[in-house]
Parts: sequence; structure tokens; C-alpha cells
Amino acid sequence: MTVSPRFLWMLDHARKEQMCMDPFCGTCGATPFMKWVERTLGLEEFVPWQTFFRRRQYRDLLLDQLASLNPDQAEANFHALKFFLTRAFSANPPDVQLDIENRLRDTPAGLILARMKKHHEDRMANRALSDPELAKARREEKKKMKAEIHRKRVEFYRANPFASDRA
Repeated sequence: MTVSPRFLWMLDHARKEQMCMDPFCGTCGATPFMKWVERTLGLEEFVPWQTFFRRRQYRDLLLDQLASLNPDQAEANFHALKFFLTRAFSANPPDVQLDIENRLRDTPAGLILARMKKHHEDRMANRALSDPELAKARREEKKKMKAEIHRKRVEFYRANPFASDRA
């Protein structure tokens, strides 16, 4: 299967327009980009992204396009691929994740997925290597600093009852 020119145009245009592709954006939730993807894939109905990858017919539409990207297209649209793959792996059961990995295996999009998984594993390994005793000592030190700042603030306002926060 070849990638749809319409899908490629959508990815390129979204990149040029600097559309938000942050999977968990607190401002827009990347909703404009998601809506555009749905229209480009030919979906008539709104499909919540929490269930998009769980339904095979919708998942296959997107995975066919991602698997068809050549290496240059995949790298150029890394942020869009990161968006799709993060969404695909964030809230889906292991069988869906395995299906996605198998469908993208040995494709440029699959290589990007492998890089993302390696990065995630490295981050988790670094967290596991951090010393719990050191973390506990840092938390205690931070609590003491905050308590001292609070004590000084209370003393200041007791000594200057008419002082304003704005001053």
C-alpha cells in the first residue's frame, strides 16, 4: 500500500502551520490536529481517541498510512508520529500495543516507535537507579527550607501588621 497524498499533505501542512501535536496538551488537547486526521482518514463520525486504537477498523486506517511512510517522510513528520504512537501506547491494552508493533515492524514508523520505546526504557531505568535514601534526604531538606521561609514570612507580618503583599 502507498501512502495517501492527502494524508501526506495533511502531515506537511500541520507541520508548517505548527499545529499543536502534544498528545496531552492541557490547552487544546491537540483537538484541531486530531479532527484533521479523522477527516483526512475519511471518518464521518467523531471517534474518541481513547477508543480509536482499540477499534481495529479505525486503527488499521491510520496504521496503513504510517506503515507506508518512507524514511524521509517519517523523520520529517516525527512529531506527528510521536503524537500517534504516544496516543496508541498510553491507554491501550498490551494486545493492541503488540498489534501496533507488529504492523509497524520493519517500517520507518516502526523504527521511530523502537526509538521511543528505548528512550522510555532508559528513562525508567534511570529512575530505578536513583538512590531512595538520597531522594528522602532531599525531600526533608526541601521541607526544612520551606518551613524556614514560612517562619520568616509569619514573623515579618506579625512585626508589620499593615504591610501589604503588594509592597
